[in-house]
Amino acid sequence: MRPRGNGESPRLLVVTNNRRRVFQRSIISGAEEVAQARAYRVEVLEVPRPSDSAAVADRLRGENLLVMLIADVLPDETIASLHAGGIPTTLVSHGVAGLEVPSIMHDNRHGLELLAAEVFDRCGRRRPLYVGGSPRQQDSVEREAAFRRQLMRRGLEVDETRFLSGEFEPGQAAVAVGEFLAGGGELDSLVAADYLMAIACLEELRGRGLEVPGQVVVAGFGDGIEAQAAGLTTVAADVVELGRRAARQLLGQAEGLEIRGLTLLSTTLIRRASTA
Repeated sequence: MRPRGNGESPRLLVVTNNRRRVFQRSIISGAEEVAQARAYRVEVLEVPRPSDSAAVADRLRGENLLVMLIADVLPDETIASLHAGGIPTTLVSHGVAGLEVPSIMHDNRHGLELLAAEVFDRCGRRRPLYVGGSPRQQDSVEREAAFRRQLMRRGLEVDETRFLSGEFEPGQAAVAVGEFLAGGGELDSLVAADYLMAIACLEELRGRGLEVPGQVVVAGFGDGIEAQAAGLTTVAADVVELGRRAARQLLGQAEGLEIRGLTLLSTTLIRRASTA
């Protein structure tokens, strides 16, 4: 897909359910960096409701596009249909079993291994609270499953009452932690599936008089300037690089390369005051 004779630049369409969240904004930024350097225009299509997916799929089939899908914005069967129609597609933080659509994600399992080693092994904590993301998002599902495995590896109880839903919304995460504490729940550590939720939980704990890291250590997945400012221990996951890599995969497909399978990006522990 090269620039057309009428001067119109070829387009890379990013499809997401919310372009304003930090995660999605960072991916879009990375995609723009790569695409614009190659004279591709980046456009963003928001699909806030799953019920809109059929209309979106029909639109995509009628246009000459490169398509980047973020997380669970479209159902697997719709993605399979687009793939069958020959539309160059790359998935970000999502994958479809049995379908050879290229996808790119962070290494969620390794990231939770690093967080668990920090919280359980180095800090010696044994009564954790886990704040998860959305059950509809693959990153969230993988991170919670990895955390459960880390508990079992250490012989720690997998107590369902200690797994809270944050939906990747900091406010909801803080409310869930507040309700847990108000109900008499006790904890010595908290791990969140997202660093913004972790920051909100850290503030909630301190607001209720708990010392961090003295009484409770706190850590979260992902990293950003907000985490640095809050002194939050994280596993650094470069979300902008997710967008860059996904855009390169799409440009490669447009140039005739056969790109398949899952690409995993590594994570690195960043120790800060919340566990130090």
